[in-house]
Amino acid sequence: MLKKQHYVYLLFLTLLLGGCKKEKSPLDGLRVVTEKDKVHDYLGKKLPNHSLKSLDNRELLLSDFEGKPTVINCWFVSCAPCIDEMPILNDLKSQYGDQVNFLSLTFDTAEKVEKLLKKHAFDFYHLVGAQEFLQEIGVQGYPKNIFIGADGIIKRIEGGVPYEKIDGKLVRGDGKAFYDYVEELIKL
Repeated sequence: MLKKQHYVYLLFLTLLLGGCKKEKSPLDGLRVVTEKDKVHDYLGKKLPNHSLKSLDNRELLLSDFEGKPTVINCWFVSCAPCIDEMPILNDLKSQYGDQVNFLSLTFDTAEKVEKLLKKHAFDFYHLVGAQEFLQEIGVQGYPKNIFIGADGIIKRIEGGVPYEKIDGKLVRGDGKAFYDYVEELIKL
């Protein structure tokens, strides 16, 4: 028994003194926050006009989407709540079609996104490899949904589709608020 405690103590010291090296992750620099992300500072303003790469390898500027309301969903492939809200986001896009730009924005690579899309339908236009841009605008909590008017000005920033407590269980809500937000954008 003493020997086992000795090994546990040595393992603890090894880890404490840096025996294990952390690999660089796309999540480096991102953290869970309890307060609003820095991205909320853009409310009532335009996002920086960065060049972003699409899943089909095209370079696009955010300004290319001005002229129509836009919904940007910030997500990543191993984010369970992000994947969980995809059916509601797909329904939202299906209902409003070409009246609104529906963009997904992720720091993941095109390869990772393509692999996920084989398992989960997500009908938004995908912008990938955007880690630098997401960090610059201060998205830290995921999912994050940004609702932008046709003029390019951010009108609303929300987390994921809200969950509801039903019979003591937490379940994804119906997303009605998101439909209301898109209706507001179209009326502007």
